[in-house]
Amino acid sequence: MKKWFMSTVLAACLGSGSVAAEVGLYSLLADDADARYPSHADWQPELHRYQQEGFSTLYFTFIRPDTMSVPPAFTRLARSRGTNQPGAVPAGTRIIFAVGGIAYSTGINPWPWLTSPEAARSMAQRVARWSHEHGADGIDLDIEEGAGNDRRAGKNLVEFVRELKRLNPNFLVTLPVYGYPQVDAANTLVNAAFGPDGTDYGLVDSIGIMVYEGTMALDYIGNYAKIPGKDRWEGFPIQADVPKRKILLGLKGTASDATIRSMTTAVKAQNLGGVMAWYGSVLHQGQKALQYSTEWDSSRIQSGEWQQAKVQLSH
Repeated sequence: MKKWFMSTVLAACLGSGSVAAEVGLYSLLADDADARYPSHADWQPELHRYQQEGFSTLYFTFIRPDTMSVPPAFTRLARSRGTNQPGAVPAGTRIIFAVGGIAYSTGINPWPWLTSPEAARSMAQRVARWSHEHGADGIDLDIEEGAGNDRRAGKNLVEFVRELKRLNPNFLVTLPVYGYPQVDAANTLVNAAFGPDGTDYGLVDSIGIMVYEGTMALDYIGNYAKIPGKDRWEGFPIQADVPKRKILLGLKGTASDATIRSMTTAVKAQNLGGVMAWYGSVLHQGQKALQYSTEWDSSRIQSGEWQQAKVQLSH
């Protein structure tokens, strides 16, 4: 019980807006397209040391949106937090369970729990228990083209988040978005979460711009936050003014040290919420576990610059 209590307290602090900017990493733990590491596989993931030292937030990927069953590997790695065991999650690191992704948005369309308000509220009741049952601090709603453009998805996604926040106010909700806002459900949630004048309605704790090449994510901030010299035309999909402190910038997992430093400087200069990297593979019994293209895998390089960014953004 103490471990889950600590998780809840951590989430409460994170949701207060008083924390440092984050350095986040999407960590591959489950994929039903991989015969070795499908959603139901029960194995013990282990972090690389650079992941333990360089990231303040870990996004575990991906939960299937049709079942919403938490993979055993998610729970196992989350339960390692603060144990100081080899490969464990350090105490104080945020753990966010990511739902969807591009494959589960195009391949599973619609998401069943976004087809009605009743289904959305019922799913919120399940997810609200993830902090106690699985050690998660929040959910990452990675709904993309396909399911994200179903006409029912947007309003029911808002219904889901409202019910989730009512049941578990400290549970974090993060939303990755395209550079140009073209996913209807994500746009609807952004517009419901923030007012045109920057009012924060307490539904979304951060949005992350999924542009990962170089420092290009900086070019898309004005699509979500109102900035001088970036005017939106009538009918632009985003009407909200997202507080800059709630915007994360995408970074490639294999970004150069110079690029990481440039983004760290930009985050501090513009008072942004931090950076999020796609992606990093983990270990299984000391060997490489689930992995996509090595061109994007931060574990191929294991840069110490991530730790420097974490230190810089903690002040």
